[in-house]
Amino acid sequence: MARPETALPVNSSLRKIAVVVATAISGMSFYAHAAEDTITVTTSAAPQESAWGPAATIAAKHTATATKTDTPIEKTPQSISVVTREEM
Repeated sequence: MARPETALPVNSSLRKIAVVVATAISGMSFYAHAAEDTITVTTSAAPQESAWGPAATIAAKHTATATKTDTPIEKTPQSISVVTREEM
């Protein structure tokens, strides 16, 4: 029983182009790996914000108005209720 030919013949110029592209891609990755540079990052501590000093930004993060202490604004109570003796 003869086997039918189903494979398409590959054009030789297409094969040559594929080899050139594969070689070029492998060469690029070699040079990219060899050209890696070391990046050094140095940081400096940002000045700490105080409720009594000037704020570095427009929106203050600390206040001394409600609690008379250097308290973050998110920890300051948002409302105060006065309770009389009769209510207690």
